[in-house]
Amino acid sequence: MKYSILFLAFILFASTAFTQEVTIRGKVVDEDKAPMPSVAVVIEGTTTGTMTDADGMFTLAIDKGTARTITCSFVGFSKNSTRIVEGVTYYEFTMVSETTELDAIVVIGYGTQRKEDVTVSISTVKAREIDSPAITSLDQSLQGQASGVVVSQSSGKPGAPVSIRIRGTTSINGTNEPLYVIDGIPIITDPSELTTGTIQGSAINPLSSINPQDIESMQILKDASATAIYGARGANGVILINTKRGKKGALQVNLNFSYGMQQLAKKLDLLNARELAELGNDAVTEARKYYPQIAYGSNFAVPSRFGEGTDWQGEIFRIAPLSNSQISLQGGNESTVYFLSANLVTSKGIIHNSDFNKGTVRVNLDTELSEKVKTGVNLNLSQSVSNGVTTGVPNVASSVTAMALLFNPGQEVNDSTQVGGYTYESNTINAIPNPVAEMNETDIVITTDRMIGDFYIDWDIIKNLQFKFKAGVDAFFNKEQQYIPSYIKRGQDKGKGSNVNIQGYTWLIENTLTYKFAIDKHHFNVLAGQTAQKFVSDRAEIAVERFEDERLTYYNLGMGLDKTIMSGYSSWAMLSGLGRVMYNFDSKYYMTVSGRLDGSSKFGTDNKWGFFPSVSAAWRISKENFLANAKAINDLKLRLSAGSVGNEGIPSGATLSLMGTHQYFYGEGPGAEVIGTYVYSLQNNDLKWEVTRQYDAGIDLSLFRSRIEFTIEAYLKNTSDLLLYLPVNRSSGFEYVWANVGDLQNRGIEFSVNSVNFEGDFRWNTRFNLSFNRNEVTNLDKSDNIYGTSVMNILDWTMISEGQPIGVIYGYKSDGIIQLDEDPAKVPFFPSKIARWGDRKYLDKVPDGKLTVDDYYRLGNVNPDFSFGLRNTFSYRNFSLDIYIQGDYGNEIVNFNRIQLESFDGYQNNSAVALERWTETNPTNEYPRANASPHGIIMSDVWVEDGSYARLKQVIFSYNLPKELLSKIKISNLQLSLTGYNLYTLTRYSGYDPEVSIFGGSVFGKGADYGAYPTARSLLFSINATF
Repeated sequence: MKYSILFLAFILFASTAFTQEVTIRGKVVDEDKAPMPSVAVVIEGTTTGTMTDADGMFTLAIDKGTARTITCSFVGFSKNSTRIVEGVTYYEFTMVSETTELDAIVVIGYGTQRKEDVTVSISTVKAREIDSPAITSLDQSLQGQASGVVVSQSSGKPGAPVSIRIRGTTSINGTNEPLYVIDGIPIITDPSELTTGTIQGSAINPLSSINPQDIESMQILKDASATAIYGARGANGVILINTKRGKKGALQVNLNFSYGMQQLAKKLDLLNARELAELGNDAVTEARKYYPQIAYGSNFAVPSRFGEGTDWQGEIFRIAPLSNSQISLQGGNESTVYFLSANLVTSKGIIHNSDFNKGTVRVNLDTELSEKVKTGVNLNLSQSVSNGVTTGVPNVASSVTAMALLFNPGQEVNDSTQVGGYTYESNTINAIPNPVAEMNETDIVITTDRMIGDFYIDWDIIKNLQFKFKAGVDAFFNKEQQYIPSYIKRGQDKGKGSNVNIQGYTWLIENTLTYKFAIDKHHFNVLAGQTAQKFVSDRAEIAVERFEDERLTYYNLGMGLDKTIMSGYSSWAMLSGLGRVMYNFDSKYYMTVSGRLDGSSKFGTDNKWGFFPSVSAAWRISKENFLANAKAINDLKLRLSAGSVGNEGIPSGATLSLMGTHQYFYGEGPGAEVIGTYVYSLQNNDLKWEVTRQYDAGIDLSLFRSRIEFTIEAYLKNTSDLLLYLPVNRSSGFEYVWANVGDLQNRGIEFSVNSVNFEGDFRWNTRFNLSFNRNEVTNLDKSDNIYGTSVMNILDWTMISEGQPIGVIYGYKSDGIIQLDEDPAKVPFFPSKIARWGDRKYLDKVPDGKLTVDDYYRLGNVNPDFSFGLRNTFSYRNFSLDIYIQGDYGNEIVNFNRIQLESFDGYQNNSAVALERWTETNPTNEYPRANASPHGIIMSDVWVEDGSYARLKQVIFSYNLPKELLSKIKISNLQLSLTGYNLYTLTRYSGYDPEVSIFGGSVFGKGADYGAYPTARSLLFSINATF
């Protein structure tokens, strides 16, 4: 009995000991030792917690056996935790303010500035937002990331270039691309300077040589006051990119590997073999009603002999792997820090034989030679190898995707009776080349080597006076090789080979002096500098046909009998002086004045120099006494700016009379042809800078310690003295001249909102931006309309006209289908054409009973009404989810594919909508009749579609393994991620992709879709480890 009593006593004592409550007290204060009320005080790992009172005091009853750590948290302050110590019952915490977005340092031209002191329009894109394993260049990830920035793709092919417009199109023949400055060096970003364009499908992305994972920060300068410091090249905005630097401390190694698959996001619905046979028969039958004397083929197809046939889209598209591997090392001591990285990207491409591989190596080294002198080197080496496949060319004979859509599904891929083993062409009237043969047998290889590097010295001469010297170079070596064998249709039974070598470099030398000083509450930052830059490139091209022996392809072009050899040289230079004064009074009133004097070798002798000034001012209203009690507002700033910037994006030698070659014939016979030279362009010594004057007003509002940040801006951009390449009267003896003709305007409004919706274990951030831009050609000085790039021999589908925006689409307006109760003879129609029942009707704008170009309407605008981007980031403990959506609204696309896919003539395969065509028993008012005697290609609103879209651009789900687990295996961080890219697109566009235009952002063809390479949908798994 006594043992039982002793046992119960022991249990009671033990349970009391283990559940013993202890009361602890404490106080929470801020950095000024002021009490902080309403601070959350919790015991880690439990539900025990309380809030501080008005005096910052708290009391907690804790379980002595389980309580280990006390944590205090409050919005806008960093968490503060401390271990519970045996016998200690009073704790005091000092809360430290978190660094807000306003405290962040942003990069501006030739310097840095606190975000709260900025007086100009700058958008910051965070490095993690452009670091996607699915992209091959940083510009591809900018779509929707910042207000006022619109990205256009000419191709979804890996490594293909994109076009970026910041606040609209500012030039017609000059460049519209922004200036990219990487670690202070303006780099070559014009694809025409890196490739000749001789080989179709050879376009490369100049920015693919930069590894997105090496980027530390990116700022987009948008208004003239921000970009005027870059003078002649600031008209289209400036994108400043700083790469990662080393940090003092032990060696840190980061490994990142991603692997995934990509596939075609959308497949077009086409006729199968049986349905095409039926369409062809109906088209012939319909034509014979009116023209019985014409045979249209003596034999009809027998539809019952055909089934589904060959899926030509399935033959060219594939599910393709892609991988992205990265290693980086950083560290350093008190005097020297380093950052090293190596990256390898391999992407097979969703079309066979369109592989893209690139490797980059970066070395960034910074050394403090003394307390006053710092020096460093940045070096980026890259090589890319692209296997080209021809897409997006405005004719069916070259574009593999167009061939696949139009080829007869009743034929096989292979034909053993043919040389090469492929079916040579379709047996329909248009004789489409075999896309599989073109894709597999055409050999295109583009190899690009590039080096971007710079050296700098920073010297603190005296306190607040710093001199900086920088010298940099950007060199490239590009080789383009192509061979088209004789046994495929593009080889034209003779074989074609070409070899192109283009190489060049640009160097920059820069000296700047910066002086910062203050007089009482007056703060000054003065900059003066000088830069010199030169660009040189040369190229050599050889194209050969009629090979006697094709086995060595482009490795032995000497086997070709017909040779064409070309070479070229290009050079330009700039010399500049710059200055800027930034002033603020008591961090309340700000003003910045800057100016740059540029001299360019591209312009006439009397206009080589241009001066580009700017001024901006800001008023931090939140610093005024009347807002002192507005606790919710931690910053409110009004900004105004004005300035002028230039555009010198024209070819070197544009002011000179240039010479070309021409064939001349003297008599007959083999020696009659002579190649001679002639002057084709007129000299213009009066050619001068294209100048953009921009005015900007903005409001920045930050609430609740930067938990909500809001910016609204309005701008007006007027561009004058447009640089145009104009035809001249041949009687002058010349063909073209560069001249300053006309004016252009852009105006718009931009919104952006960043918010921290929840904080704590569960965190939710949102970033949203919305931008509107309106473009108008205000003056062409009575010049004729400027036509766009011809597609399918349609030249006037888009024109640049005075009083209209760039990108207007023109053509006829359809008016339904001629029905049986109508008299076709009374329907306005094309001269020399006869309207029939089942033909499409068009509006007769000029009511004269016939259709001519005078009846053209404005059918649409390729520019969106607005563009947007929305990013939501959720995190809970070790998990995070990032969802990014972007899109355009209100733009139109000309779907030129449909002109042939809805021809209903049996000349090639058609879209499945041909099953809904007009017949006497199906009198639809949407689709015309089948007809083997068509009326030709007619540009109309039928082919113009709504290009609006909202795209689930990227979703990233990540998990960070617990630190406690990783510490056992000597890993400081290990993250596992699953990334989806281009997962879903909400659009009414019927083509492959509303985001792809075969001419990119070109003013002469934006919004045209024909045979383009579609954007892929990707899914990747990633592992990121830091040691």
